[in-house]
Amino acid sequence: NQVEWIGQKEYLNVEGVNYRILRLGDYLNVSPLVERETMYLMIPKYIDRAIGFVMSEVHGVVEAPIALSDNVYMEDGLLGTDNIQDRLTLFPDLYRLIERAEPEYFAKRREEAPPAGGGRILVVEDTPYFRQMIKKYLEADNYEVTVAENGKQGLQMLNEKSFDLIISDIEMPVMNGWEFMRKVRADERFDHVPSIALTSLAGDRDRDKALKVGFNVHEAKMDREKFLLTVARVLENGMND
Repeated sequence: NQVEWIGQKEYLNVEGVNYRILRLGDYLNVSPLVERETMYLMIPKYIDRAIGFVMSEVHGVVEAPIALSDNVYMEDGLLGTDNIQDRLTLFPDLYRLIERAEPEYFAKRREEAPPAGGGRILVVEDTPYFRQMIKKYLEADNYEVTVAENGKQGLQMLNEKSFDLIISDIEMPVMNGWEFMRKVRADERFDHVPSIALTSLAGDRDRDKALKVGFNVHEAKMDREKFLLTVARVLENGMND
């Protein structure tokens, strides 16, 4: 009963901020929202516009390894699916859903640094969830993406084809991002390829070490718009970013 309507759009005032409310059923092929006396609002991180997703029930919070698949079921607005507690679970792409609801929200970033489009990018990331998510974000901006699960596999990919940009995690098994980038910079065939360290290690010491071993940019996971803006700028400016 606190929701206000402007045309076909719903808004809710939360601590003085008017949030645009989105319903998953309006954008995904899922069951309509069940109206209850008490409802919940999920507000995503890293979105600088007041937008939230309304929910009627919270089943619980679990920690589980995720291996997203796009082979079981996919539609525009999903990152993929996985089985959580023996149930097929859909993982919404909140950025994409917001983009569908308010396409002008992302126009500023694309005007500021238009995607290069067609650039070949190597993504080195051991976590299946992040690997799939990063790949989808880049492909949405028309980049050609190749993925590797660790630094050793990333070096194998570099030997097989050429790339315009390398994006690598730091904490990985077999060969971590530090060692991977040292080997990349030690090889004259690849030392000209710009690189981004995309990692949860966000401290100043981590940033300084990333730059020292040869990364051009240190980026913290995972603000999609900031990340894609960085990608476009690095591809445009190359090693000088």
